[in-house]
Amino acid sequence: MEKLAMFNHADYQKQIDYLAFKVLNSEHQVFAFSSIKANEGKTTTTLHTAHALKKLHRKVCVVHADMKESLEENNRESIVSYLEGKSELDKVIQKNEVFEVDELVSSPSNKSSVLISSKAFDSLLLSLKEKYDMVLIDCGSLTDSVDPMIIAKKADVLVLVVAEDVVSKEELEEDVQRLKRNEVNIFGAVLNKAKKRKKFFTSKEG
Repeated sequence: MEKLAMFNHADYQKQIDYLAFKVLNSEHQVFAFSSIKANEGKTTTTLHTAHALKKLHRKVCVVHADMKESLEENNRESIVSYLEGKSELDKVIQKNEVFEVDELVSSPSNKSSVLISSKAFDSLLLSLKEKYDMVLIDCGSLTDSVDPMIIAKKADVLVLVVAEDVVSKEELEEDVQRLKRNEVNIFGAVLNKAKKRKKFFTSKEG
């Protein structure tokens, strides 16, 4: 199988800084972040990467697109209300004071796949690309819904967040092959919650 880039370091912050450096020096602008299973740290990794890019003087927006398990459980203006045509974009973009980046929060929706597949979502990404240097999309996990696969095909590339002792190498390889069959461009993978530094995959063959 074609090998997969694994951004791994025993020190979490050094790993994030390295990932941010790779993102910064790539030709891509829209990065989707997902995981094989839930609770692998994809949201944390997305936000820390966004903050690291902000410290490198890049204008960054984080889009929380997991409508199955959202950050907001109330009627606050969100990506859902924008995609449904109920909110203006400037009202939906909010400042994350902790990570010092702009973000679009999510809210629960029973028609998330329809919203993500819509022209409104495509228009959203175009608008954000004009406004920001980098757009990071925090998706759900690949085993929970088809939404991350849809988003990953709309993004430039996908970053997989893999938690040690949560996903086996066999499970990872199986999902990587499934992503490639769906023509998803995988940027690499971040080994999260690692107990010690390990070798995994590299981005090049050989």
